[in-house]
Amino acid sequence: MSDMEFKYCESTNFYKRLKTREVNIGGISLGGNNPIRVQSMTTTNTLNTVDTVNQSIRMIKAGCEYVRITAPNVKQAHNLDNIKKDLLSKGYKVPLIADIHFTPKAAEIAAEIVSKVRINPGNYADRKRFQKFEINDKVTIDELLKGIIIQSGNDASLALAECLAGTETDFAKLMNVYANK
Repeated sequence: MSDMEFKYCESTNFYKRLKTREVNIGGISLGGNNPIRVQSMTTTNTLNTVDTVNQSIRMIKAGCEYVRITAPNVKQAHNLDNIKKDLLSKGYKVPLIADIHFTPKAAEIAAEIVSKVRINPGNYADRKRFQKFEINDKVTIDELLKGIIIQSGNDASLALAECLAGTETDFAKLMNVYANK
């Protein structure tokens, strides 16, 4: 296997957990030697605080260690604060993760409220400020991930790089391989 080939798993017949970097999400560590964590996502309208809180509590009681809540727009991102406060007032301190699609401003608002912001980079771009750039050997990991990961109290971009390729340098090389395909 060449240095540039990404191997998804060691074996399709035997389980071996990949070594990952440990990150802290709202006081609950993920990755490293920690157990595999349970997370689920609400299916309620995020503007309906009561339903979202009640569903979150049912998920927590069922074993969820992280609760993901969609916030596709600014109004819903702001309501994450009401949801968080209601959960805390009822004694639930589970880390909340905002699931963001398409709206950079919603991600910025959510990052001030929740423990983590999850962004799908395939559909996240502020079209007014979106810039194309050429990937080459001089591109740094920070440049590659700029606008994709909003850090909310953790080093998510570095963790992503190490998860995908082992080191920042390997990740940059990996991105260059895909850019040249």
